[in-house]
Amino acid sequence: MFEIIKVVCLKATSNLCYGLSHRFLDVKVMAAFSMVYLQYWIYEEITINNFLPHLDLIKYALYVNKKLKGGSIVHGLLDSRQLDVQVFHFNFTMNHNVEAVMWDSKYVNLVTHMWLKIQSSTLLV
Repeated sequence: MFEIIKVVCLKATSNLCYGLSHRFLDVKVMAAFSMVYLQYWIYEEITINNFLPHLDLIKYALYVNKKLKGGSIVHGLLDSRQLDVQVFHFNFTMNHNVEAVMWDSKYVNLVTHMWLKIQSSTLLV
């Protein structure tokens, strides 16, 4: 009896993991999207050299035509040429405006605000 339950649970878990891994983008691609959050830009010096690998991952995932199992082709969601044109402007804008936006308390989300308060505490090491 327990063996049957174990087999059913393992199959359900396997199906769930398969479904999740095929519905969502790869973890590395999701991590590359961190560049759209201000926190990405405020906590380290971002140069075009360490920013472009993130874009390469995103372009591979979203801007390249994909062939489906049935043979049909799904075109990329966005135009990678437009991204290439805009990448330097985006990088410049984020690098030069992030501090003004992040440190103005009305634009800081609650989690960031909490961490800033914790970091500024002299009681915590």
